[in-house]
Amino acid sequence: MYVEERKELARLGVPDHVIDYVLAQRPSKASYNTILWGGLVLMIGGALGAMVLVGMLGHDTVDANALVRAQSESALFYQYNFGISLILALFAGILLFGALSMKFAALTPKIRASQFVYGLMKKHNQKYLPKPAKMASLASIQEPDLYMRRLIPNPIRTFAWIGAALAAVTAAAFERDIATYEVMTPAEYIATPWFPWESELRLNWSEAVGVELGCGRFGGGRTSVTYEIVYQVTFPSDRTVQLDDAKPLQGIWIDTITAIDGVLVASGATFQRWRGNPPLHPKCLDMIERQYRGDDLARIRDLLRLDTIR
Repeated sequence: MYVEERKELARLGVPDHVIDYVLAQRPSKASYNTILWGGLVLMIGGALGAMVLVGMLGHDTVDANALVRAQSESALFYQYNFGISLILALFAGILLFGALSMKFAALTPKIRASQFVYGLMKKHNQKYLPKPAKMASLASIQEPDLYMRRLIPNPIRTFAWIGAALAAVTAAAFERDIATYEVMTPAEYIATPWFPWESELRLNWSEAVGVELGCGRFGGGRTSVTYEIVYQVTFPSDRTVQLDDAKPLQGIWIDTITAIDGVLVASGATFQRWRGNPPLHPKCLDMIERQYRGDDLARIRDLLRLDTIR
């Protein structure tokens, strides 16, 4: 029994007393594969779960914060872009759940022996073994468990410490994410900063120098394709503000955007076609025709200057 395993371990330079010990634990490929794939599922599933949890809690919180601020400013719109803490949560989850999966891989002598034996028998793992001189020096270690730890160091502590540090960074980023949003009043644009040492930005719509209008195609490749209206305001500082995705506090978007559009017209902002390619996608225009009817369709066409700007 375990003839092939004994032969391969000896060929790799594992001392006889360690071979006798690990094979006495009755290792199995089933245990090895279960821990290997189970650990991957735990690590990936846990990381994705952490990201989803942070995302759900964060979106609800920042939406509530932005809405309260918008109401206090008698705003027309608000919007936000929650995301940095999501990425950090994913990587923190990978490290922490990776450490947990490694902990499970060392729970019992049989599991440890299975990981040791069948992990070493994988050809692609053998290239990471120490050089022959180092292997020979390890042979003097009489405690089999200590030998296994020295031969194949377990990065569980490294994963756990880095994961914990990254989780702390994620928590700090989460606090900033939920406090970062944009509010649009009839007179001005207000943006709270992500970095706490920066000041809040306030810009009057009357200061805007240009507005780009369009109806474009977004996404593609590995992401789903969407067709969306483009209403982008540019200020002298080259700061651009997208109003097409802003959430109205009351009514529908077309009812609310006309107030800001009127200010931009009165202040002499230059209206031009969006610089996307194409600026007016035929399928996006078809979407408008389907989505809007009657007076609303006429208003959206007027807003986008479909008959006056080419």
